[in-house]
Formats: sequence, structure tokens, C-alpha cells
Amino acid sequence: MQARWDKFVNLSYLTGHELKMEFALCALRLHSPRELRAEIERIGGEETLRREQLAQGTFHTLKLEGIAPRLARFLYQELVLEGGQVVLPARLETRTEPVAVLLFGTQYQLQHLVVRLRTQSDDELAWLADELESVLENQNDPTLF
Repeated sequence: MQARWDKFVNLSYLTGHELKMEFALCALRLHSPRELRAEIERIGGEETLRREQLAQGTFHTLKLEGIAPRLARFLYQELVLEGGQVVLPARLETRTEPVAVLLFGTQYQLQHLVVRLRTQSDDELAWLADELESVLENQNDPTLF
């Protein structure tokens, strides 16, 4: 649903005269990269930037279960550095049993997390990087990017 307003903006301090603007503002609920791509095309977005824009505009929520608390802390640190978010269990520092976490991020942020995981010399992290990459590839139609 689109909302439409007549907006009167006084820009006299910049232009020396008042300016009346009419605009529409709406919140989009886009559920797939295909829908995002269609919106980018509707507004005439730059074709050469489309791949990166789709990666930055495609949001994922991933659940990872059965991981060591130390790995949960590491994922938190790395994904937050990329601008994503991680939901950790309460009192993580006192836990010794495997835990579950939620990872929130754009395609772009999660791809960068995969790169960060691969730079570590740890077989468990390399395996997790492969799994994350596989999930991200299966979530998206590669012809869209």
C-alpha cells in the first residue's frame, strides 16, 4: 500500500523561495531477490551495480544449531563486524553444551562472513563456511545475481 502526501517544504534558506514538493512514501515487503530485482528495474537502477545491490538488499535469517559456545561467540564477533546481527542464548559464557544461534544479515554480509571463516586455519570453520555458502546459494536463484 502506498501513502501519498502533499508536502510543503520551506527551502527559502537555500533557494531564496519556497518550494512545494509532492511525493509518495511506502514500505515495501519484498520476500525474494526476484521481487527486489523487479523494484530496482522499475526505478531504473544502474544495471552495472545490480548484483551488488541485490546482495545488499537480500536479507536472510539463518538458524545454526548444535555449535560450541566458543564458535557462537566467534560468529557473533565476525558477523557484527560485517554489520549483521547474531542472537545468542542467554548466559552463553556459562554454557558448555552445544547451543543454537540466529544469524541475521544481508546476502552481502553473510558472504563476507564466509570469507572471514575461510581465512581461519580451522577445519570446523572451513566446513561451516562451506555449509553457509551452500545454504545461501540454495536460497537464491543464481540468475538473479
